[in-house]
Amino acid sequence: MMQSNCPARYEYAGLFRTEEPWIHPVRRIDSYEMILVVTGNVFLFEEENQYDLHAGDVMVLRPGLQHGGWQASDGETSFYWVHFFPEGEEMPPLPFAPWALEDASRLNALCRQLLHAANVPGYPAYAIQAAFAMLFCEISRLHERASAESRLVQETAEWIRIHSTRRLTVTEVARRTGYHPDYLSALFRSAFQMNLKSFLVEQRMRQIRSQLLTTADSMKQIAARLDFENENQFIHYFRYHEGVSPARYRNLYHRTHLNRA
Repeated sequence: MMQSNCPARYEYAGLFRTEEPWIHPVRRIDSYEMILVVTGNVFLFEEENQYDLHAGDVMVLRPGLQHGGWQASDGETSFYWVHFFPEGEEMPPLPFAPWALEDASRLNALCRQLLHAANVPGYPAYAIQAAFAMLFCEISRLHERASAESRLVQETAEWIRIHSTRRLTVTEVARRTGYHPDYLSALFRSAFQMNLKSFLVEQRMRQIRSQLLTTADSMKQIAARLDFENENQFIHYFRYHEGVSPARYRNLYHRTHLNRA
């Protein structure tokens, strides 16, 4: 039978809004608190960590830890806040540091639905808990997906670094991960501010620069070692991406000390 129990229990919630300078009070509470920023900036600290939350950011503050504002917010500021407690089961992974949503519209809608159920007379407790369970599930699901995507990108990036002595293509890397090249490239852009193709070029150029600066090998030897078809292809590739020839690049750093075994 499918498990239907939510691992958290709703306590209370609200929508905070102000157009005046405001700073979050310093306190220590016994519940978890989810914050979803709608407008403006919210400056929060939790113990020794300081955070600057923007519109579309979500964060969960943990019970027992001191938190509050470390700087005042100016202008219009608004955010949803939801307090909840663990309920029997182990808590799933949650965003305990600010996490920027690509699209916060669904969480905004779920927060509004929860507040509607909690504040309109006549809604039974189970309906309020059900509305909270939907919100909680969505946060947990999105965070789990984001964590999985982060692991995928980091593992793939490390594999690329290790194998960048040979020619790699976007198609080959994507095939290895089992994901579409466009999807994987978008993840790399989010993580490294460059798409997958640019990341491949950057890692390959690092290998070339290292070879030029730490060995006295000829261009032909380096080209063969780094999986180029010939010396001319190697020189053209380096000049295209670096703006100078490999020989000139090496001469710019000719005073580099080389250690020989």
